[in-house]
Amino acid sequence: DTQSSNKTYSAPANAPDLDPYYSRLLLVNGEYPLPGDYNYGADLITIDAKYHNGQLDQINKDIWPYMKAMIEAAWADGVKLFVWSPYRSYEIQNMLFQKQVQRCIDAGTPADKAEDEAATVVARPGTSEHNTGLCADFNMASDAFETTPMYTWMSEHAADYGFILRYPKDATDKTGVIYESWHWRFVGISTAHEINDLGITLEEYVKLKKLDPQA
Repeated sequence: DTQSSNKTYSAPANAPDLDPYYSRLLLVNGEYPLPGDYNYGADLITIDAKYHNGQLDQINKDIWPYMKAMIEAAWADGVKLFVWSPYRSYEIQNMLFQKQVQRCIDAGTPADKAEDEAATVVARPGTSEHNTGLCADFNMASDAFETTPMYTWMSEHAADYGFILRYPKDATDKTGVIYESWHWRFVGISTAHEINDLGITLEEYVKLKKLDPQA
């Protein structure tokens, strides 16, 4: 049982068929990489072009109804929310990671420390949530996202659709990742509200609930 309170939750008004108690709590990070036999690319669907503004366009099929409803609710409020970077293959993640390693080296980081430094910005392949299709970057991957109406809207409403800000400010010691205002992860409506109410990260929630991190 992942609930610690007697609160009840309901589906959002614009998507009454969504299950407020459906959750996906797979924990993926540097400590808990995906298993070697993980089936990359399984259970994906293609996002219709009108919902994304980036080159990548696949997402887990089970969470897409929640994400689609969230985007449409934002649009109804006049907020131009779009998926920018959802699922990434192992190969794409590796390419992005190696580029970040080189950036660190070019900036003066010793080669033997460059990978660890790079991993706080771009996850190693197999340790990125993007490899699961359960998250997305929205609109851009830039600190500027925090100043947009999209971020303000998501901060107020994302949990109603099952999404949390995955890498909050001042939580790198918990998540291993720098603050990313643009990266949001599906955990489930009831779980998202509980995590937000507790003011903790997914890492802390999984530990608090004594859950199998990779169930």
